[in-house]
Amino acid sequence: MADTYVMSNTNPTGWPIQALLSNNMHSGLFIIPDNDDPEGRFLYDPSGSYMSREMGSGRALYGPEVSPEDYLQYQLRDGPNVTVRKFATTPEEEAEIIRRADEIGGGGLAGCTTSVSEAVSGVGPFREVEKTYWPVVLDRQLRGLNRHMDEAADLESLRHVLRKP
Repeated sequence: MADTYVMSNTNPTGWPIQALLSNNMHSGLFIIPDNDDPEGRFLYDPSGSYMSREMGSGRALYGPEVSPEDYLQYQLRDGPNVTVRKFATTPEEEAEIIRRADEIGGGGLAGCTTSVSEAVSGVGPFREVEKTYWPVVLDRQLRGLNRHMDEAADLESLRHVLRKP
């Protein structure tokens, strides 16, 4: 077993047009093995700019370079409305999410949430998640599943969530 974490950054930007359209920033995901083996870590940041030099063309990062804390801190630079939700996933479910993320790739311009929602849709605890373009809609879907084990909105709470079995 491991855990899959989906990050939703729902800070309004681009006032007034983007804010009125509810285009609320960004979505990403990361997977951390239960044994915290650094080699098993995975981060998917489609259409994002996190660690752009180290990440592959598909906006994925594998192994010890994956830092959930750094990723959250990076997202919090845009404002305080960032939520990371933790979901219990099996190795098979994680392999499917990673396979899909690799197949989907970088997401193109403003395709982060579409890519993340497509990568998780129908898999394990994400069975009821539908593909969406909007971070706020994905966040609402994830919250509505009532299947997340925990959530974090700042660095201290993320560290606590990462430590919990």
